[in-house]
Amino acid sequence: MFDFDELEELDPEARKDTTLEPEAREAEEKDTKKDTHKDTSKEAEEKDTKNEIHKDTLKEAEENPTLLQSRHLVRAQLSTKIDEEAGRLEKPMASPRNQTTSQMPAQSQDGDSDSDSDSASLSSGCSEANAMRFPEDFTFGVATAAFQIEGGASLGGRKPSIWDDFTKREGRIVDGATAAVACDHYHCFNTDIDIMSHLGIKAYRFSISWSRIIPNGEGAVNEEGVQFYSNLIDALISKGIEPWVTLYHWDLPSALIDKFNGWLGPKRDVMRAFGYFAKVCFERFGNRVRRWMTINEPWCVTVMGFASGTHAPGECGTGGKNEYVVAHNLLLAHAEAVRIYRRDFAPTQQGQIGIVLNVNYRWANSAEDEDKRAAQRSMDFELGWFGDPIFFGDYPERMRTTCGDRLPYFTTGEKKILKNSSDFLGVNYYFATFASAPPGAGTGTGGRRMSGGVHAGSSWFGDMGVKIKSDDSWERTDTGWFITPLAMRDM
Repeated sequence: MFDFDELEELDPEARKDTTLEPEAREAEEKDTKKDTHKDTSKEAEEKDTKNEIHKDTLKEAEENPTLLQSRHLVRAQLSTKIDEEAGRLEKPMASPRNQTTSQMPAQSQDGDSDSDSDSASLSSGCSEANAMRFPEDFTFGVATAAFQIEGGASLGGRKPSIWDDFTKREGRIVDGATAAVACDHYHCFNTDIDIMSHLGIKAYRFSISWSRIIPNGEGAVNEEGVQFYSNLIDALISKGIEPWVTLYHWDLPSALIDKFNGWLGPKRDVMRAFGYFAKVCFERFGNRVRRWMTINEPWCVTVMGFASGTHAPGECGTGGKNEYVVAHNLLLAHAEAVRIYRRDFAPTQQGQIGIVLNVNYRWANSAEDEDKRAAQRSMDFELGWFGDPIFFGDYPERMRTTCGDRLPYFTTGEKKILKNSSDFLGVNYYFATFASAPPGAGTGTGGRRMSGGVHAGSSWFGDMGVKIKSDDSWERTDTGWFITPLAMRDM
């Protein structure tokens, strides 16, 4: 672990207490030497342990020796540059040049814009006095996912997840990359936490690898895995960073595929397994964790994993059936974890539990009723698919009309534990687009004109049946995503 104060401590001897009398100083030095000798064996043991850890890490990276080196090089560069960057950020904001506010594209505006006044205000500059600030109760944090950053894929008792299996399938991942090492957070979390602390981060949202805690998905708890997350949580708290914990960020233990077909399995098996995993986490970490999220972006798990096949486990072409079964089981698993937490842990641990949903907002492409319905339909099939059962107890009516019996039904008891099963709603907002009714939009039940369902039954995409449009003039991120901040207000 590097020391952020290292550059300031150019003369360590100068930090010694020079106020002591010579005799007292000599006695103190003798005591220090005694303590040093006492700790020698302990330090040697810790050194051996660290050596073994690094041997394991290098073994994992032996197929790509530059990978691990690059991870540690980044951290080394941060350690020398982060003070300079922090100093820059502490200075008053410079006046922006050639900056204008983002506006909804012309094809979506109905009235005059006040962009001129906004632009004038921005061009006048941002001083320390008028700079936008977050409210006092706003928590600024960062977030990661276990599979994306931990590495240590075969260490500490961890067994494979569906993403380990997916990355090994030829052609699935660019250049055949895996997460065997990733950012090596498994070994370097203390350094990573030091960086977060130095940047003033107040909250860190991370996920727990189910297959590190319970390698077989159910049954024996892996104490070595528990210890890793316990150490991580303690390190965060010691630096004044609040841990926000996600139970599931897409990495289902592979063993559960063999046992009951994973998220496609019988709902009671799914609820039992996820409830058990959640309970273990509440028991082991709940005395220090106050913010829990059951599942991160169930839409991605469902559509990208079981409709498009671009995410693990990579299934597609099931005729618009499997994605709805998976979504149904994810919702019930979420509800079961919340039920367990509220009944057995919340009264003493005094925490909160919720879910995180991803959202791509849709503006109507025109003022036509069909396009307005298309925009709402798109939101129902994305956000409403999971949000409505959690806050209202059942799926959106538009989905039921289109999907019929392919969309599973909740029992009365299931609706009861689902409704209001979130103390807060986490939203991962990415970008917005326009929605319009595609050519040939059909007539729904009761003669009602529908904007979707053109290829109903082929997949979730066909069921939604909405044409998505964008504007070529929109700015994009390096990953190609549109930069559309105004939709956050509409959402």
